[in-house]
Amino acid sequence: MVQQLGHRRWGSFFLLLGCCSLVHAQVDDASSPLLVRGGLTGVVQHAVGSSSPSGTDTTVRGDVDIEQTLTSLNAEWFNHIRFGRGASLSARLPNAFTNDVNAVSFGYYNAPDQFQVVLAQSWLKFDRPMSGPGMAGNPGTFSVAVGKMDPTVFFDTNLKSDDESEHFLNNAFVHNPLLDAGGDLGADVYGFSPGLRLAFTPNPSSERRSTGSIGFFGGGNGPTFNGLRRSPFSIAQWQYEIGDSAAPLARYEVYAWQNPCVPNAVTGQLERHRGLGLSFHHALSAHWTVFGRAGQLLKGTTRFDQILTTGVESAGAMWGRPGDYIGFALGGLKASRAEAQQGLGQGAEVNMELYYAWRVLDSLLVSSHVQFIRKPAAQSGQPDILVAGLRTKWSF
Repeated sequence: MVQQLGHRRWGSFFLLLGCCSLVHAQVDDASSPLLVRGGLTGVVQHAVGSSSPSGTDTTVRGDVDIEQTLTSLNAEWFNHIRFGRGASLSARLPNAFTNDVNAVSFGYYNAPDQFQVVLAQSWLKFDRPMSGPGMAGNPGTFSVAVGKMDPTVFFDTNLKSDDESEHFLNNAFVHNPLLDAGGDLGADVYGFSPGLRLAFTPNPSSERRSTGSIGFFGGGNGPTFNGLRRSPFSIAQWQYEIGDSAAPLARYEVYAWQNPCVPNAVTGQLERHRGLGLSFHHALSAHWTVFGRAGQLLKGTTRFDQILTTGVESAGAMWGRPGDYIGFALGGLKASRAEAQQGLGQGAEVNMELYYAWRVLDSLLVSSHVQFIRKPAAQSGQPDILVAGLRTKWSF
């Protein structure tokens, strides 16, 4: 109860801080617009084939972003409200490492029909120009972001493989599985946590940009700021981009993380985990983009300790449908030595997903998808998983 009260107190503090900043900016600069945008996503999935248990699940999730550019403060105020109902079909599928074939789901497994709404994110980001040797005419930018946030907004990003509402649904292709499914991120049940992010971009207006950043987030007790103070999840990243910053043609990220409060997969005792990761996407042409992730756990005991995912997306302009696109991803999650020693899994679990997104209207996207998981949890005796489904997203 004390921790819950602490979480609410700090969450209210940052929301109040943002409101005060907003009022201040509106007084000094009344032209700063308030931007509201969002989407409503629905997913229907069915486990098919004799190798998969029968079952159908429906989930609905809404996301609303409220942004304010605070011109007088050279800052951005961002809030994200998430609501929905319905749990993932994964609860009724054979045990797998990622165990989430529907990353859109926003309900508890034991209460899938319970409607939920949360203030998922509320943070402030301040940007300050900085000059130095070799920066004449092109000053660098130092950024500070603080509040409740989704760490993957800033770290392990991927233009083609990080939005489950429009691209891949299998969680193995949404984030680095070691951070998310593996638990090293240490966020709350919804994937968010309070934190602080510092970043420096020496050449922000250049066609080719690099950014160094470091973040500290509530680890081990993600929803509260006690976790940030006592046992933070920390991550450092170097990012290299080519092209427009809003939609770069290529982005490469190398990062290292550590979390001192992750449960040991065998004993359940809290221990320190360290790991390395890589994420990238690169447009080969106007129609083809490749992407991928890789990760290695350096310290700690988990069910899987190495991951490799890759894929390709093709734009529909090739067949006269410029608003459509098709994507395919393939990934492997290798069982850890501890998992093999216990006879629970050996080798790798293989995940595959294929989807086609049809742009019906500017604001309506309909996509069909098929997922196949071979050797779930790297266990030869486990039945393979085959899931098909339909997703719709209305944006505003």
